[in-house]
Amino acid sequence: MRVLIWQCDEVGHWLTGGSPQRGRQNMLQVSLISEPGLAYGVDLAKALGKATGLLVCSVPDLIRAECEEQTARGQQITEAFATPDGPYPYELIEDLLQNSISSLARLGVGWVLFNFPMRLRQAEYLDTPIYRPDIVMEVVHPTPDDGPDAARTDLPDPLQQALAQHHALMAPVRTFYRDRGIFHTFEERGDLADLTARLSAIVMR
Repeated sequence: MRVLIWQCDEVGHWLTGGSPQRGRQNMLQVSLISEPGLAYGVDLAKALGKATGLLVCSVPDLIRAECEEQTARGQQITEAFATPDGPYPYELIEDLLQNSISSLARLGVGWVLFNFPMRLRQAEYLDTPIYRPDIVMEVVHPTPDDGPDAARTDLPDPLQQALAQHHALMAPVRTFYRDRGIFHTFEERGDLADLTARLSAIVMR
């Protein structure tokens, strides 16, 4: 089992980034979701973890590392993603994530879970006393100057397609957490430090 310590690097290995500070905010469980094509991605999750004393688990990096290590589960995930129109490997990813979150729970501190949940079933999977996030934040592209309903012709076609898929999958997730009063949306404006400060203000309040 991969033990999660503080922050992860870009290839999904876990690094020591300092001793977690003790305090009420460090017991919070935060989900941070990033729209496709944003500048900061997991770097924002790492910066938020450093600013708030929360451990960080990047689910895309965790999946990538499992596939690169060619474990039995990683091979099954790779095959599932390689199958056109095949079923999403929910059970495999949930099993992988359970090991990681259980490790975090045993450490007795809070966490930032990056890019999970991004589907309604994933939100329902997390909806237990151990895994349930206290705060869910989504970082999105800035609204076009001519309004939120304007066509995003400024973005490449593949990114527009990825965003359309993301929005379709995230729509019920947003509703799920808005109904609980814990969902927050931030536009990616300013530099990494500015965006981190805005997200940290929600976590630390």
